[in-house]
Amino acid sequence: MASANQSADWPALAEMMSDRFGRLIERVLDNLRELLAAARPLVNCAESALLVPNAKGTHLRFLVSVNSKPGVAEIVMQMSVPCDRSIAGCVFSTGQLIAMANPDDFYQEVDQKTGLKTSEYLVTPVVDGEEILGVATFVNRPEGQPREPFNQREIECSVRVADLAVAGLRFYRRMLLQQKLFESDLHRATQRFAGGAAAANTSLDDATQIQDQSPLARVIMDLEKMSPPDQELAADLLGVLASHARGNAMNW
Repeated sequence: MASANQSADWPALAEMMSDRFGRLIERVLDNLRELLAAARPLVNCAESALLVPNAKGTHLRFLVSVNSKPGVAEIVMQMSVPCDRSIAGCVFSTGQLIAMANPDDFYQEVDQKTGLKTSEYLVTPVVDGEEILGVATFVNRPEGQPREPFNQREIECSVRVADLAVAGLRFYRRMLLQQKLFESDLHRATQRFAGGAAAANTSLDDATQIQDQSPLARVIMDLEKMSPPDQELAADLLGVLASHARGNAMNW
């Protein structure tokens, strides 16, 4: 009779689980794309995108983009926009919405690489309480329409879209954290395989560093080890700390 280690390719099964979890995150991004697609006729624009900051907060990267021409989204997804030399970066840094026509003081590399020409430009901050999560951009009128600035109704629509994007972005960030925790748990499981067969999987190896990289992940993992009453107490204590931190931020 074959042993358990001989009857199945356990590292391959672990990799399959990892891939399928990654598809869940893609579904979250698809949902954000659908939000932008639905927003285009409401704001009456040709292009729309959602940009989020990099780890250092120096640049904004395109998280999702919906465009009037094929291939544009693939191009911008490889790009980042400097916060100190772009209108989008200014909105992200200040939290102030900007709408303009025929801008000449913006980061033009996006136009250069996509072949688009920015005529009408609306950038709306995506704000969650005191934190700016990113920006939503709405660019140009649909083909055949008059080239006129975005009006007040369209600007208000962009703000509502940004409000909805907050929920999507927060869910996306939670999913990323959950994925890291999942990969970490999966890696520990594969380490029990005979001969350490999963050691060659670098994505799983990297996940073991999560305790050192993410304080939030460490908190979640510690909470999971507690009994329900202790979790309630910890949640209350965290609530007090969070309230105290918000008070200090307002006083500052």
